[in-house]
Amino acid sequence: MFRFLYNLAAAPLLPAGLRLLALFQDKARRLQEAQVQLLPELLAKLKSLPPDQARILVHVSSVGEYLSALPLIRAIRERYPRLAVVLSFSSPSLEGQLTFGARVTPPAQPLTTAFHLATYLPLDTSSAVRRFLDLVNPSLILFASYDVWPNLLWLARERGISCALVNGILSQASGRFRFPARWFFSSLYRNLDWVGAVAEEDVKRFLALGLESEKVAVTGNCRFDQTLFRCQAVTDQDPDLAQIPPQCWVIAGSTWPADEEVLLLAWARLAVSHPDLGLILAPHEPSEKHLQKIEIRLEKARLSCIRYSYLGAEKSMRFRIVLVDKVGILYKLYRRGMFAFIGGGFGRGVHNVMEPAGMGLPVIVGPRRWNSAEALLMETRGGAFSVSNRAKLYAVMERLVEDEVFRREAGARAEAVVRENAGATERTLEKLMDRFPKIFSGGKD
Repeated sequence: MFRFLYNLAAAPLLPAGLRLLALFQDKARRLQEAQVQLLPELLAKLKSLPPDQARILVHVSSVGEYLSALPLIRAIRERYPRLAVVLSFSSPSLEGQLTFGARVTPPAQPLTTAFHLATYLPLDTSSAVRRFLDLVNPSLILFASYDVWPNLLWLARERGISCALVNGILSQASGRFRFPARWFFSSLYRNLDWVGAVAEEDVKRFLALGLESEKVAVTGNCRFDQTLFRCQAVTDQDPDLAQIPPQCWVIAGSTWPADEEVLLLAWARLAVSHPDLGLILAPHEPSEKHLQKIEIRLEKARLSCIRYSYLGAEKSMRFRIVLVDKVGILYKLYRRGMFAFIGGGFGRGVHNVMEPAGMGLPVIVGPRRWNSAEALLMETRGGAFSVSNRAKLYAVMERLVEDEVFRREAGARAEAVVRENAGATERTLEKLMDRFPKIFSGGKD
């Protein structure tokens, strides 16, 4: 019944909805363009793979889910060279960052990505998904984190394709638990062969939706492994840090307007009594429109600001605020920080707290952090601080600036959470090998 209703009422709206959004949003416009050429481009890419090579399709939504799945993708490719890894994704935000995780091959050779090829996932209509599966023909589909598309799962199961969810998360505030969505997702998730959940709380929620206990296990979040991998690779000599002088920097990462409304006023108040305190502000979506709005606001407040991309040309001028207009460098910038403010907590949910913690920074988040098990864990350990308004944010920032011992101890606690939770990649891969032995036994040399 749910499948019939989904394909009758929901799936047909996806193309029309995308066309409508494309009139107003650049990302939607890029996604629409990609959908037009998706299958012809995929067919051309697949010609580079041996036709008899077994394939694993790994699906991620956007950048965060990709980074979470990346250690597992890398491990599969390195240990099972006869398996081809096809990456599918939904968001245009990831398209320009697919070289994350690339390995340097011998001199004069191109970078080798962790996957064999990458492609957009088609819109989740029955006809488009059927053509997609005809081309890719995977033996196993791994959904990352939460992005399980109904028709892809249903049609894969019809074809006998095994399906699993890795880095599985299910927030206590998830709409999947509300009726009538609960009935739909309970029916959908039962089609999964196995779920590797991030934490015990996630396991309980998957079981509450009706999954069988033998199909769910705690494996952890592979993003902890990826975070350590990335953080350890950053040095003070990194070219992306060359223009950022070592000083007292607050790093504000992945912010939205609601976060900036609270942060900028609290920081400006604190900066009056701390003239060496700077702010590196990295919006979650650094579109030109968003950047200009921030610049206008800062100009009205008489706060000096410069875009990151202009730093090299303005060495003689001193700026209190650096506005990051380059994607893919935020995790490196945390190395310059005293502590971090992570955006999303004054909106729909906090973003990635692992990377600043992996650099040994205390983390401040807004009140909506229930979507992040890592933020909650760091908070209980004293490495993260949740604030609900500007006054509380100012108080926490003031103590972190003025009490070095407190700041260092909080940063050490945040970093300990990342290090103690490493190893999820090994646990996940072991479970996958046990659950799908025929697929992985044929992937070794």
